[in-house]
Amino acid sequence: MTRFSWRHIRIWHICLLTVAIRMLIWMTIYHPDGYSHLTRDDGVYQLAMEELKAGQLLSSIKIMPGYPAILVLVGGFPNVIYFNWLLSALGCWLLYSWTSSISHALGRDRAHQAGVWAAIGYACWPTLIYFSDHAYTEVPFTTCLIAIVWCWHHRYFWQGSMIAVLSILIRPTLDILAPLLLLSYLLVHRSPRRTIFMEMGKYVFIYLLFLAPWWWHNTQKYDQFVRLNHGMGEVWYHGQVNVPSDTTGIWVGDHLYDLGIYADIPDPIQRDQALREAVMQHFAEHPIDLLRAPLLNLRKFWLGPSEVFWGLRGWIVWGLSLALVMLFAWALVGWLRMSNRGILWFPILLTILYFSGVHAFLHGEPRYRIPIDPLLMGWVAYSVSRWLDQRKASGV
Repeated sequence: MTRFSWRHIRIWHICLLTVAIRMLIWMTIYHPDGYSHLTRDDGVYQLAMEELKAGQLLSSIKIMPGYPAILVLVGGFPNVIYFNWLLSALGCWLLYSWTSSISHALGRDRAHQAGVWAAIGYACWPTLIYFSDHAYTEVPFTTCLIAIVWCWHHRYFWQGSMIAVLSILIRPTLDILAPLLLLSYLLVHRSPRRTIFMEMGKYVFIYLLFLAPWWWHNTQKYDQFVRLNHGMGEVWYHGQVNVPSDTTGIWVGDHLYDLGIYADIPDPIQRDQALREAVMQHFAEHPIDLLRAPLLNLRKFWLGPSEVFWGLRGWIVWGLSLALVMLFAWALVGWLRMSNRGILWFPILLTILYFSGVHAFLHGEPRYRIPIDPLLMGWVAYSVSRWLDQRKASGV
């Protein structure tokens, strides 16, 4: 009888598994219900797609044009679900390749094994499966983030810059991080000063080129320059709140604010500014919340229960998420003890800290951690393989 070996598993096997799991759940759970599982957010993007096809200005003040453009290109729903499956397979391959490459660069004998573990985790992760079967931005954005890390790790700098700017057009989360992440990779690779200036200049050029049409759209819509969107005020406002199910107001800290006074402001720019000022006023009156709110958001971001699974499934998903976080904490401690070669993980740590900081001070939910979960899986898979190598070397 042939002994099992991780070397027998090929990445294309896992990519097929990734698609098969999503297809099976789609066909058995979501497809038979006549698409009644679609949520309000799905509808917002569907409307934006129709507006884009008709050559109209987007009515939503919160979304970026990238995902509606994807919907137009693939033909809307349900084609976007099939497109999500293909993106998931691509993300699985990229995660495997990146994890294997960084494990090999750091001298691991189990580089292929580490990549396989990370890819299997990605293929079977419940929240990634869930969003693959919905018309949300999670799958395209997460795939973009993995692709950015893969490109810049392999020194494909301008290609990664293009993907980074495209990801901003899908969701503006990386607007500040992307140039910092590119710079960190250039420094980690010990690029000459001339290369650093050239690649950073290329990023700026690509950013200006790709966002110029969106700036033109916003100028037509708002009669003034708007670089991204007007969702900041609402996201920040809701990020400090608990919404009671039996009221129409929202809570900022412990104090109820009437949502109507802001909903009645017709001008989106004024409404966005009013929401920002409301939060600032609250913090001025209750400075303790400057500390309490970010801590609560961090707890939700890293340890909160799933927003899309309930009951027993919710507890199982929460347990898996908690296990991943605890394993990452263990991996991070191991990284701190490594030699200088561990600097290859610094851009990933920068990404994790950035996501944590942004969602601590804006809106912290486990859903917003999904894009960095595959990076955590890659780091954990590498650390486990490193630990096994050390045990083998010591004869344990």
